[in-house]
Amino acid sequence: MRVPSFVTLDQPLASFTTLGLGGPAEFFCQAQSHQELHQACAWAKKVGIPLTVLAGGSNVVIADRGVCGLVLRVTWQGLKTRKDRDSVTLIAEAGTPLENVVALSVAEGWAGLECLSGIPGTVGATPVQNVGAYGQEVGERILWVEALHRERLTFHRFSRNQCGFAYRSSIFRGQSPWIITRVAFTLTPGGPATVRYDELAALFSAKRGTPSLGEVRQAVLALREKKGMVWHEGEAESCTVGSFFKNPVLPPTAFEQLKARVWERAILPHPQVPPHFPAGSGIKVPAAWLLERAGFVKGFCREHVGISRRHALALVHLGGGTATELVAFAAHIQRAVATTFGVVLEPEPVFWGFGPHLPLQGAVSL
Repeated sequence: MRVPSFVTLDQPLASFTTLGLGGPAEFFCQAQSHQELHQACAWAKKVGIPLTVLAGGSNVVIADRGVCGLVLRVTWQGLKTRKDRDSVTLIAEAGTPLENVVALSVAEGWAGLECLSGIPGTVGATPVQNVGAYGQEVGERILWVEALHRERLTFHRFSRNQCGFAYRSSIFRGQSPWIITRVAFTLTPGGPATVRYDELAALFSAKRGTPSLGEVRQAVLALREKKGMVWHEGEAESCTVGSFFKNPVLPPTAFEQLKARVWERAILPHPQVPPHFPAGSGIKVPAAWLLERAGFVKGFCREHVGISRRHALALVHLGGGTATELVAFAAHIQRAVATTFGVVLEPEPVFWGFGPHLPLQGAVSL
């Protein structure tokens, strides 16, 4: 098999992830242009090997044995703006850090992304799971997404409605054939900051008037820092994928069953109920509340992995560990929560190279 010059062999992947875990890629390419991306996909198709796309590495768990086939990173960056009367379109190349986009929008006074401050990773990854935090999701502000079909080798533009955005999901999640190359965000010049998340709203409850975009951005960064959710190279608390589990959205009947369960087990005295929030036709329950009351408190550790001292949903790699350890720990937590509350916590990250025997219910495995 002839390997193109822009493809390397047996490339260790741990350093490309925030967890710092995972084995090598059989083949690896950092595409620096649309042309190189097209060539890499064409080569993988020609030789018949699987292709997996790695973005910022902040939402992926890679198996210790590594990944077969070609692992591809889209690395080119760039930002362009188009101003209309009532909106601004901000077009970002896929390799651009999301934080750069958010910082620019706040600095220019364009509302719509301020609550996403401090999230690691690149723009190309954000539509995949409809990245969100503190009351905002990228899907609300995405105008269109451009992507390359890895088999047909053609580019296509998807409107927001075609992206299938839902809670931490889109048509690009899982076994999608599309590789995102550009994303356009529509923002509101001079618009008000979004302050609908309870924890964020509490910080401004005594302030008269609506806080500025800059004030909300700084408040979000402070909250993320307090929870250990801001990436700092070399810090163990940063070796995480962020929230490891999604907040479960329960049908009303399941929420009634949850209430009965917490009363029967004396987790809460009747008539107190678990914290909850409306979520469409369902009821969202904080996964952190379930996890902690199942016995997994902040700072709980098991050898080389554990739970962040500052955020109950952040599983951390403390150094010297393996992906197998982390997954086993996560599965232990998932089983315990299911046994205690009858609720299965669904993992947020994507899992690579684990095969069909991944011991986590609801996990997306590639």
